[in-house]
Amino acid sequence: MIESNGGTTGEPRRRSAFVAAAAVGLASVLAGAGLLLGPVANAVDTERAFEAATPCAQGRTGDCLSVAPATVVGRLDNGNLRHADIEFATADGTSRVITLDYKPDERHFPADRTVRLVAWRGAVTAVQYGNGPTAGSSTTTENPLDDHQAPLAWALGLVFAGAGVLWLVTWTAAFSTRSLRNAPLGAAIPYVWLVTVAVAAPFTAMLTDGVTQSLFWTAVAAAVLLCITVALCRSQVDRGEVIEVAPRRDGREHVFPALVLGDRSGPGGTYAHSHLVVGPGVLAFTNDPTGAFRRDPLPAGLVLERVRLLLPSDPDAMVANDIGRACLVAQCRDGEREVLIAVKPKNMRWLVGALPRTDPADAD
Repeated sequence: MIESNGGTTGEPRRRSAFVAAAAVGLASVLAGAGLLLGPVANAVDTERAFEAATPCAQGRTGDCLSVAPATVVGRLDNGNLRHADIEFATADGTSRVITLDYKPDERHFPADRTVRLVAWRGAVTAVQYGNGPTAGSSTTTENPLDDHQAPLAWALGLVFAGAGVLWLVTWTAAFSTRSLRNAPLGAAIPYVWLVTVAVAAPFTAMLTDGVTQSLFWTAVAAAVLLCITVALCRSQVDRGEVIEVAPRRDGREHVFPALVLGDRSGPGGTYAHSHLVVGPGVLAFTNDPTGAFRRDPLPAGLVLERVRLLLPSDPDAMVANDIGRACLVAQCRDGEREVLIAVKPKNMRWLVGALPRTDPADAD
């Protein structure tokens, strides 16, 4: 006997999944906000102090920019494709290895060349070389102007990704059953958009200078991605709330995987059936993949209301996906009871051909 209880047996599991997903999404948003208010804000303050620094007076160090002569000893092989380690001999007779942020042209730092080390708060932030038209400067990894990039990239990624998870949980729990027509579109557009922005935003943070520029280009990327997402999602959901499936009958029996959503009347609260047998004079569920044994006929009064997409709010929706990608749901009714049967799209035609049909408006 089929017992479709709307998923009450699986409700605790669904609720636990919602709570866990919401916790992950909220933690991600809070972590991103914490990065923005902590490391990113501190890095911005440091960058502003560095940009406001002026050359040091005689014998003074600290928040001012000090310049000291040094001589290039040679370049060290660090195996890094971006950074270059160069050893310098300073005026006090000591030597120190300074890591340049980008690999410079070897002509700029030949051995025995005299350069100028620019320091701020005790750290060498740049190495100046040459004079006049040939003068130049290479920043070091101690330069604070890019310190905001890594935490900002993480912050933006976490905030948008977490927001995407929270939206999906909220939509699934509160809105997905209100409109079959808007359900796929309502879930997909914000979720896909937020996730794609979560991927793009870290790149804008790492490839631009300054938080303002990063946020500006993140907004531009978000606007472009929103347009693309809307176009792609709309192209996928124009099928409507009712999917038309032509009934098929060929006088033979067909056995295929099927699941009554929310039916846990099997032993120990398991699924009562795994396959459906459809043919002349037979419409039954079974656990036998061959369909030869243990047939449980469907109720005689079962009628088909509509064929629709599987909704995340459907009971056992995640399990139903195991039947096949993008499985369809036959929304049926047995008297006052709603019975939802999930099958693969290619098999739905046999089920539609075996069920009497009623006007969905009569049930609404």
